[in-house]
Amino acid sequence: MVYFQKILLLILSFNAIYSLMSFNDNNKPLKVKATFEELDSIMYHSEFNKVWEKVRSDIKNEIINQKLQKEFEDIKPEELKLKENIDNIDIDDEPLLGSANSDSCLLSEEETTEILKNKYEIINNTPREEIRFIVGKCHPVILIPGLLSTKLQVRVNCQNLYNEEKDIFKKVRFYCGETVCSNINSPYEEYDLLISGLGPFELIIIGDINKYSACLGYFLTFFNTKDACSPDQDEGHDKYVCNYSKNIKIGYYGSTEKTKKQGQCGLKAIHNVLMIGDPTFEESLNTGVFRSYGPLINKLEQRGYKPGFSLGGIPNDYRKFLATNVFTTNAIRYQIENLYKNTGKSVVIIGHSFGTNTMYSNLIKEENSDLLPKIKKFVAVGPPFAGSATLLRNFFSSTNKYHTDFDLSGIKLTADFNDFGFKMFANLIPTVTELRPLPIIGQLLNNNNEYKDFGEAIKERLYLEKECGNRACSENFINQYSVKFDKLFKGYFPSLTENVCKFESPLDKNTDYFTRKCITEMFNMVDCPTIIEEKRDSDGNLPNDFEKYCGKTDDNLYFQQECRNKNGKNCLDELYYTKNKYPFDEMNEKAQFFIDNWVNQGFDKKFGEVDFSEYPPRDKFLSIPRKQIEYYKETSLNQYLTTPKVDVDIVYSSYNPTQVAYIYDENDFSNGSQDLYKGGDGEVPNWSPIISGLKWIYDIKKNNLKNKVRLIEFCSRLGKDSEYVFDPNKDQNFAALSCDCIDDNNLYNNEKSCSHGVMISDSHFVNYIYKVIDDPREEDIITSDRINAVYNFKNKLDYENKCNEDLIQILESDV
Repeated sequence: MVYFQKILLLILSFNAIYSLMSFNDNNKPLKVKATFEELDSIMYHSEFNKVWEKVRSDIKNEIINQKLQKEFEDIKPEELKLKENIDNIDIDDEPLLGSANSDSCLLSEEETTEILKNKYEIINNTPREEIRFIVGKCHPVILIPGLLSTKLQVRVNCQNLYNEEKDIFKKVRFYCGETVCSNINSPYEEYDLLISGLGPFELIIIGDINKYSACLGYFLTFFNTKDACSPDQDEGHDKYVCNYSKNIKIGYYGSTEKTKKQGQCGLKAIHNVLMIGDPTFEESLNTGVFRSYGPLINKLEQRGYKPGFSLGGIPNDYRKFLATNVFTTNAIRYQIENLYKNTGKSVVIIGHSFGTNTMYSNLIKEENSDLLPKIKKFVAVGPPFAGSATLLRNFFSSTNKYHTDFDLSGIKLTADFNDFGFKMFANLIPTVTELRPLPIIGQLLNNNNEYKDFGEAIKERLYLEKECGNRACSENFINQYSVKFDKLFKGYFPSLTENVCKFESPLDKNTDYFTRKCITEMFNMVDCPTIIEEKRDSDGNLPNDFEKYCGKTDDNLYFQQECRNKNGKNCLDELYYTKNKYPFDEMNEKAQFFIDNWVNQGFDKKFGEVDFSEYPPRDKFLSIPRKQIEYYKETSLNQYLTTPKVDVDIVYSSYNPTQVAYIYDENDFSNGSQDLYKGGDGEVPNWSPIISGLKWIYDIKKNNLKNKVRLIEFCSRLGKDSEYVFDPNKDQNFAALSCDCIDDNNLYNNEKSCSHGVMISDSHFVNYIYKVIDDPREEDIITSDRINAVYNFKNKLDYENKCNEDLIQILESDV
């Protein structure tokens, strides 16, 4: 407690300095423009920095001390060794259903020796672990993360930036102060760009420090090439969307001079993305998207996987268009060919969230057809193949989605990079364009030619679930409206008449509604709008019944499918690029914040004034989304939902409420006043993965393709004690996985989180992956590629380091 009292005194000191520096001695009007020198001298005043650094240091030390004292009470203080890097801390304490070591991917030395002798004519009494993996049963694995789940790294040549690009340097100084390039003679400085807890891009906010995450937001607009995200260079849109400097380069953690020895074949950048250094914060924040593949990587390594040899990652700069993300495209090819060559085995590719779109876009490229025989399976976890309305809501309304408040003994701390930094680039990055709800779903369900029977079958199921999802329906009624769906997709979803799907009990004594396990929780995205312009009734109330909007074509309803009339109204894309958020009001607010609170007068001008009139006018800014949608339609292969020619497991969840539509204020598109929800995994609504998967299943059956698409419901109450429990030895079209949120009574435990972000670290999912990568038949398979892998294995070759160097070379060739 004494430590916290000291911290409070330090914060009071900070506030006193803050007040003094905000005081205008001459009572002169505050300036509309501020010089960079003024900002440097006040905001980064040496006395202020002393207090601020002391506050941060003491908070960090106190948190660490309390954490260590709590967990290691019986250990002498001199024996404690704090692990500064969270990547070295396995915070995944959830027990797995099966032991990783009890079912290892490495054959024993004795078995391996026998196989080498009898099948490969090699005498080796002490085979290396790599050889034991090759002759064993497991397949190599590639991991592709989702949105925000790659830790990016920025490298700045401060000396050249100051001497050669003074305009950019001035902006860096304004947004970051002296936290970046404090020494203008420094050749290189490196920082964790996303998501960092310390330094100029920190998440932890005390008081008004880093209130707007300005430094983070500004650097996230920089790309390594001029045309990385803006399709229209002629009109100068890159000035506002894609900043470029030859002295500012952004890569992934493991690609820079400082981090390249820690790359782990692309895995380090996707392993526990959040880097703070304080265990208390790490355990509070490092969940879901922040953990990324950390827990799964740890479990795979326990089973004998080695980075660069049998395990690799694809760091993903998710800000780019898939069509222009050259590094990711080349890295995917490299990883598949490298792991296949090393082991002689086809690879299992596991993608999560936006990472599934990344992989999918490369699977369907004609030039990648030679890679398909080297892929055993593509596991798509929480895939937004047809888009997500949740992303529209988060970006347009500027929801503080990535925001956490702490109260440690009266000290208010905030983790938040959405307030300004997120807004500064989020509305214009191509990811928003590529993940918006796609018109293809409406086109498929209203197609009167090639997909007529497909659309009728899906709409039949949607109607049946609406009518019988939460109330009793006779078997005759259900069978009457399951004819078309069952004809095409029987076995891909349980029938509502099956025993496991029948009602269990009323939700309460005063209602006729019952609970049912076998509902996809999809909504009718053809007849129901995705975005609704706010219209109140005579009493000023918003309607709360989502179904009220279905089947209508009012001017205030915007649909996912094609525009409803010739004038272009009622089209989601039209709304997207006419009422997109204009964030520069916030930018000016941020600038005014510094001017009002940090600028005194009388300092020499060193770098010149900050002129806020350089920001683009509203009409210029809002023309960018239109250009991006046009570019997407010209270049994206994903928009057609082309069927991939590899086996695919689509892992989706119906448990969490997921936004499928929302009402917005007609006077302010950014002000979402009411959300409308249906089922999904918390981020991706079910229509996106399920309709996509059924479309591929339809194409496979119709065209007699050899690959298979399987639908797997995660966090399903059918995942326990039902015929649909996932079984790798059964030929299942539909399977169910339980999850850590379901208790022993097969009921959901709301105290645990089973959201979109934690799917890939859930113990039931990890055990499912074990079964996907294990194939006992592999031990008996001898192919020329397997023989080559055994004979070409080199004891002295550092496979991990070689992979690191190869990926860096791929990144640099893109630049």
